[in-house]
Formats: sequence, C-alpha cells, structure tokens
Amino acid sequence: MRNNLQSSIYWAKKIVSLTSSSKQRKKHMAGTFFIMAFSVVPLILVIILTNGMTEGITRKYINLQTGNIQIRKYKANEYDDVSLPLIAEQLSGFEGAASSSIIYEGYGVIYSKNGSYTTMIRGVPTEFLKIPGIEEEIIEIQGSLALENDKSIVISTAIAEKLSLNLHDKIAMAVVDYSESATFFKPVIMEISGIISSGYNTLDTILVFINGSVAESLFETSGDTYVSVRLSSLKLSDTWETASAINEMYAGDGISISTWDTINASLFRNFAETKNILYVVMGLIIAIAGVNVSSSCIMLIQENYTSIGIMKALGAFNSDVRRAFLIALMTVSLVGTISGVVIGLIIGSNLNPILAAVSKTGIAAVDFYLIQIPIIIDYRQILLVILFTVIVTFFAVTIPLRKLKNISPLRIITS
Repeated sequence: MRNNLQSSIYWAKKIVSLTSSSKQRKKHMAGTFFIMAFSVVPLILVIILTNGMTEGITRKYINLQTGNIQIRKYKANEYDDVSLPLIAEQLSGFEGAASSSIIYEGYGVIYSKNGSYTTMIRGVPTEFLKIPGIEEEIIEIQGSLALENDKSIVISTAIAEKLSLNLHDKIAMAVVDYSESATFFKPVIMEISGIISSGYNTLDTILVFINGSVAESLFETSGDTYVSVRLSSLKLSDTWETASAINEMYAGDGISISTWDTINASLFRNFAETKNILYVVMGLIIAIAGVNVSSSCIMLIQENYTSIGIMKALGAFNSDVRRAFLIALMTVSLVGTISGVVIGLIIGSNLNPILAAVSKTGIAAVDFYLIQIPIIIDYRQILLVILFTVIVTFFAVTIPLRKLKNISPLRIITS
C-alpha cells in the first residue's frame, strides 16, 4: 500500500510539474489554480464586508438610538421607592455597563421655512452625545454635541439637507399633547446647536436630540420614558446575561426589560436573512468553480493518456492512477484556494478606502450602506470556506476520474 501511495505521489508530481509539461497541460493546471483563487477572493470579501456592515450598523443603532437594554416602569404609583433616575444611577456602575441614561422619546414635527419633517425626537442628558462610545459613532460634526440649554437641538445632516437648515437656524418643533381629554400640539422654538452624521443614511433620518429636561415636559402625556443601558460588549449572549441580572436585581419593583434584538427585531431579522442569502450565493460560486475544475480534470486526463498507459503498463492499478490525478488536482486547487484567501484578506483589510472611493461616485445605493466599517476577520468562517471548497473540489475531480478504468494501456502504447 505504501509503495502504491509513493507511486501515486511520484506520478502526481509529474502531472503538476510545469517544467516537463506541455503547453496545454500547463494551461489546464494554471486554469485550475486561477479558477479556485478567483472564486474564493469574492467569498472572503463578502464575509469581511457582511461582518463589518452588520457589526458597524449594530453599533450605531445601539449607541445612538436604542442602547443594549431598555428598562421601563409600569407600576410607578405603587413603587415610588424605585424610580427611573435611581435605576439609571445604580446601573451606571453595573458590571459590563458602559453608560446608563434616562431617555425621553416621542414623535414630533420639525418646521422650517422650507417645509416640515416628522420624526422621532429623543430627549437625552446634556453630555449624552459626548459619552465615549457614542461620540465615536458620529463621523461628521458641525457645531457642538452638548445640549447646553432648553433651546438646543442637534439634528442629522440628512434632516438638515431635507429642510435646507444650517447651524444656529431657528426652527419650530411640535409634539402631540393628550392631556385634559383633549388633543393639541405643543409648539416650541429651538435653535440648531449641532448637525451630525452617523455615516448610515437610514439611521440619520431619525437622529434628533434635545435636552432631557425639555423632553420630559414635552412628552409627559404622549411619549415614552426609559433607562437606556449601553454595554461594553455587543455579544447578544452578554446582553441577555446582563438583562437577566438586572431583572433579578429589581425583581418585584414594577419594571419591564427589553433587549436590543427585540427592540430592533426587523433589523436583526434582516441581518440574518441577508447572511443566509449570501451564504447560498457563495455556495453556488464554489459549485460553479467545481464544475470548471471538473472540466479541467477531463482535459488533463486527455492530455496525459500516454502517461496513464505507461503507469498501467508498469503494473499500476486504476486506483493508483486515480489517486495520482486526485493528489495532483487537489494540491493545485488547495494552493489556489489558499492564494485566494490571502488575496481576499489583503483586499478585505483595505475595504474602507475602497468604500470611501465608491461613495464619491454618486451611486444612490451607497447611501444605504456604511462607508466606514470595522474590519472583522472571523477565521472560523475562513476555515469553513476552505473546507467547503476542498469538499466541492474533491467531488468535482472524483467524478471524471472514474473514466480512467476505461483507458487501455495496450491501445495507447500501440497507437
């Protein structure tokens, strides 16, 4: 058995040897190499891009919009001893918590001389947008992030452009009031103290911040008030674990807890569905590459008829010949796959300059993606790509190799 394996390896070296190969054989071997390499490159790029986009968008929504965990009081009159301000203060030093803030939230209408815009308005602490972790998610800043007085309002560049607003412009803002069994608007005059951009157009359309003390009175009868807890970790398991610990801490105190995956259920589901679709597409790309490798294998068999006849004439079994071709083609395919992975990682590590360049082309679709993403390389996914590619290649090569048993050494040698 060992001699048979050594013989197969010897002939495999002959097959892949470029110095002793014909031009056609070299062409087929090079074709197999490049097919695998350039099939794997886009897969690696898609993995890095998808992971980066998912991570980046999740970070921005958590830090600028929802937090990891939201805590609400649903029996305030019965449990006056445990208030939202007290919870926010106690959780600010909680293990794993990066920050804890009271948020006042409600819908309102912003008016300017150029039109109106209905959006979510969030009342936050004065220095909320300057908290480490939150400020890092803002890629463009005009003016100040601090909501220093009752008239200060920070809006996104998307809203500013829609309403043709500039820094220090005065705007009117109105929210619905349901008090005294009547419905009417509460109008206030605000001054734009800051204009920001998160770098993600979909999120920018709902970024409006005002001072929490103003929001408390504005949304007294129409909004939502909760404690937003940001964690130092984005792992969903850590969020659930912390939420469970908080729930035990305030058991019986009339609170409800929501985690970011339920708050942003549609976004979370879209991420999962997008990844599944991409994995299917990547599988199809590898399958197509396998078909091409199978074609190259058939051509190589035809190119090596004489070598096959000699091997069989020297006493090699069909299994030895198949093994030789299998070793040769799998070696070339594996080298091509690894080369593709390396090229993909090099390009993937420099995706941000590429995305920035693409964003300057003016393509509208780019507005719905991040132009700067965290570069996350999941080596488990990379290994799975290599493993799946090797399996597909193995079956793609094995099928045409079955024809070797039909090749007669006598016919080849005497022809």
